[in-house]
Order: sequence, then structure tokens, then C-alpha cells
Amino acid sequence: MPFPINLLPAAEYLRTRLDYDPDTGELRWKSGYRMGHRIGSPAGFLDVGGYIRIGIDRHLYFAHRIIWKWMTGKEPLSDIDHIDRNRLNNRWSNLRQATKTQTVWNRELPRRVNLLPCGVTPTPEGRWRARIMVDDVRKHLGTFSTIAEAAAAYEAVAKKLHGEYFRVK
Repeated sequence: MPFPINLLPAAEYLRTRLDYDPDTGELRWKSGYRMGHRIGSPAGFLDVGGYIRIGIDRHLYFAHRIIWKWMTGKEPLSDIDHIDRNRLNNRWSNLRQATKTQTVWNRELPRRVNLLPCGVTPTPEGRWRARIMVDDVRKHLGTFSTIAEAAAAYEAVAKKLHGEYFRVK
């Protein structure tokens, strides 16, 4: 079950509690010694999902969401996506707002057992079918003589649909 997302404290308050280095992506404690946090020590812990979480005033927040508000002064309106898919890379240049669907497009795909490219399946006739999901509807893109042709058909449509969020692997 995913963690609930709490509304963040005001940006000004976050800036009094934490320092952020946009080049390294690190958040460090800025004020006071509370619950074992020393000034200058790294803030947060690694959660079971592989994200850095930070406790502030008895609430847990995702570090990347804190960073978004710390940098922009605004509550994230949607998900914050790690462009390179590395959940620990909280450099400012690696973060962007994204819809839930866009973060799914950018996720690391599970290792495929059959090692076929994404969107490609065999047909009973020995050809290769290309399909893609669009708005929860599976769209048939055609059948092809080779895996490479079917994969190219899938990738062409996926690039148009997903734009900068498109990932081959």
C-alpha cells in the first residue's frame, strides 16, 4: 500500500529547518538538535520503496516533494518524477512535475521473462504483433514479419504518446 502524501509545511518554514544543495540533491538539517538531528547532518532515511523520507514535526514527507516546495515555494500539484529513474538522485535538474500516468511511463520496467521488446507478442502464425495501451484500451498496431519491425512500430507510437517520458527499457 502506498504511503499517504501529506501537504507540506510552508516553504519559508522548510527553509528554516533544511538546507538544500541543488547540485548534489542533498537535504541537510539546518536548525537545532531534535530527535538526534545535528546541524549539518543529512536529513531523512531510506524507506522500503527506495525513496528518501524526512520527518518534520511528526509528519513524514518525501524528500523530492520537500525539494520541489523548497525550490519553487509552491505545493507540488502532482507527482514529482525522477527523470533518470534513480529515486535517490534528488538533484534539482533531475526532478520534474508529472502526472501519475507520466511517472508510470518513466518507471523501470520489470525484467521480461520472454525477453521480447515491450509491446511485442508472437502470433500463432509465427509473426509478431505490436500493441500498446492507450487510455486503458489496448490498440493493435499491426503484425510484422520480424521482432524488430514490431518493436519499431511500438516505439514510434509510444514516442508520440509519451513524449519526454518515453523509455525503451
